[in-house]
Amino acid sequence: MTVAEIQRALLAHGDDIGPSGADNDLGRLTIAAVTALQKAEKLDILYPDTIGPKTIAALGLSSAGPVALPWIAEAHRYLGLHERKDAARLDASEIRVAAPSLAW
Repeated sequence: MTVAEIQRALLAHGDDIGPSGADNDLGRLTIAAVTALQKAEKLDILYPDTIGPKTIAALGLSSAGPVALPWIAEAHRYLGLHERKDAARLDASEIRVAAPSLAW
C-alpha cells in the first residue's frame, strides 16, 4: 500500500489533499484528510493521524501491510552502509541526522 493509493482513495471520498493531488507525499493536508476521515467514521484509532488497517478499510481499500512511508523507503536504501567507507554516499543522501542526538 502506497501513500499515493491512500491519496487517490481520499480524493474519491471527496477529501481535499491539496493542489498536488496524489503525489505520494504524506504531507500535512493528507494527514488532515486522514484525521477528518477517522473522526467522521468514528474509528477507534490507537495512534491518531496514522494510517493503519481500520483507516484503510474505511477507505474501501485492502492491504497486505501498513502504508510504506517514503522516508522509510529512502532510509532502507542506506542500510548496511559503513560510516567511513561509504561517507561520500551518506553525505550526499537526503537523510540528515543530528549525530549528537543518537545513542550509539
